[in-house]
Amino acid sequence: MHAKKIIATHLCIILGLSFVKQGYAQNCDDLQAARVANEKALSFFQDAEVIRRAKILKYHHLSNKREVASYVKTKDNKKYTVFTLVNMQCNTRFIKATR
Repeated sequence: MHAKKIIATHLCIILGLSFVKQGYAQNCDDLQAARVANEKALSFFQDAEVIRRAKILKYHHLSNKREVASYVKTKDNKKYTVFTLVNMQCNTRFIKATR
């Protein structure tokens, strides 16, 4: 009886740690969110560069998404601000671009 209890306890601990590890690995922190937002912003232009660090503007707590502003300059000296939403898996969705 005692051995079954120990085995069950160890099994619960192992399963619990595996769930914690999976949940932690899927989180996208602010630096990663800024990086993927910059990559998404640069993908809209043929020859462009990031001129300022991306800024996290807003946290959407219900959906766990971040609204990120990326600042881009094209080869003909036009500057754009590209707004994206980044979720917890670091997937980006374009919102809008302003000049």
